[in-house]
Amino acid sequence: MLLTVVYIIGITAEAMTGALSAGRMKMDWFGVVLVASATAIGGGSVRDILLGNYPLTWVQHPEYLSGRADFCGLRFVQSKGD
Repeated sequence: MLLTVVYIIGITAEAMTGALSAGRMKMDWFGVVLVASATAIGGGSVRDILLGNYPLTWVQHPEYLSGRADFCGLRFVQSKGD
């Protein structure tokens, strides 16, 4: 349970970082979601591949990615205010 919570917090932080960076580059909402998605699942995918964990965690639990979209939208709105 604790590892799941830490994993979700990590995905959220990575997605928010990607969304913030994309927002500062004046991307539209599609660009923000694309960059945030790549950032959020990229690090975990590399970790899973190096450790030999298959299927990848985001493929096995796609519900983790649905929460990412909410935080992307939040960061997009916040970055437009800067």
